[in-house]
Amino acid sequence: MVLPDDIACMLDFIHAPALMGGLRIIDETEPSQDEAGMLAALQSVTWERVLTATSSVPYMQTLLEIIQSVFPENHQDVQEPLREYFPFREQLHT
Repeated sequence: MVLPDDIACMLDFIHAPALMGGLRIIDETEPSQDEAGMLAALQSVTWERVLTATSSVPYMQTLLEIIQSVFPENHQDVQEPLREYFPFREQLHT
């Protein structure tokens, strides 16, 4: 059964390069050296990695302490590097 709007039957549509310009073609060649380096650098995010990464940043320790106690009501009472977290203070938990 052929439907009038069946794309598989519309050969001139399928071969219209302008309509396919945004599609990526699967490249089965070996990744370049840059691509291989990026792929090798990808790691899953684990709580252990998050803890390790944040423990080396001094203001993250301060943020942790504020979250565990009470977040100030006024954003001006929060240190400058931590103010970006102020809008999310109600959602931050440890």
